[in-house]
Amino acid sequence: MLLGLAFASILVVMPVNAQAPITTPGMFDQAFREGHKGSVSELYGRMLRGKNASDFVTLSNDSNRKIIFLLDSQGLEKLLGLSGYQVLEEIGYTGDYIQELVATEHQFKLCVFSSSGASPANWDQVVELLTQMDPSVAKVVQSQLKGLRETSFEAIEALGTEPFPATRSRGRDDPAFMTGARLLESPGSLQDVRLYLYLELHLTELYTGTGFTKRPDGTQGPPEFIAPNVPLSALGDHRLIPVEVNVPAKNPH
Repeated sequence: MLLGLAFASILVVMPVNAQAPITTPGMFDQAFREGHKGSVSELYGRMLRGKNASDFVTLSNDSNRKIIFLLDSQGLEKLLGLSGYQVLEEIGYTGDYIQELVATEHQFKLCVFSSSGASPANWDQVVELLTQMDPSVAKVVQSQLKGLRETSFEAIEALGTEPFPATRSRGRDDPAFMTGARLLESPGSLQDVRLYLYLELHLTELYTGTGFTKRPDGTQGPPEFIAPNVPLSALGDHRLIPVEVNVPAKNPH
C-alpha cells in the first residue's frame, strides 16, 4: 500500500505533456504549420522561392548556382512560431528584397531534410567549396580574401560605378553581370570578386563571412551553412512546406 502511494506521488510530479524533440521533417512540418515552438535537432533546411513547380526541383531555382545556404537545427528552431515575413527576415532577407519578390509573385517553400553535406558559411569554407567546383575562380577569390574579411560590403560596393542590385536587375546577359567566366577575364579586383560573390553565390550585403546570418537590423542571426546545390530527390526524406508571406503595411507616421 505504501509503495502504491509513493508511486502515485511520483506520477503526480512528473511532467505529463513533455514535448518530444522535433527530429524528423514530418514533425517539423506539423509544428511549423500549427505555429508551435519546440526543440529541433538532426535537421537542416532551406527557403526556396519560385513562380512554378519547376522552380522547386533543386535547392535553388537558379541553374547556374553551385553553392547554396542552409540552416541547421538551431536556425530552424528559431523559425517556429514566426509569420512568413518574419521567417524571411530571420534568415537574412532585407525588407526591400522581400517586397520585390512578393510584388513579382514569387512563392516561398521551406525545404526541411535530415541529411546534409553542409559546412559553416564562413569565408574559408566558401573558398574551399568553390575550389572543388571551379578551381580557377576560387583562386581569384582567394587572392582577395584578406580584403573581403577586412572591408565592409558598403565600402567595396562604393568602389564600383553603381549599386550591386542595379547590376543584378539587368540579368546575366548584361556585360557588367559578373559571372565566373567574366571574373576570370576581369582584373580580379576586390570589387570584381565581391560583385561575383553577390551575383553568382548570392552572398548579399547581409553575408558576414562568420558562419552566422545578419538580420536587416544588424543583429546576429542563427548559424548558416553552405552546401552544393542538389535535386530535392537526392535529399531522401524531406518536406516542402508552403510559406505565406504578407508584406506589412508601412507606418505613415
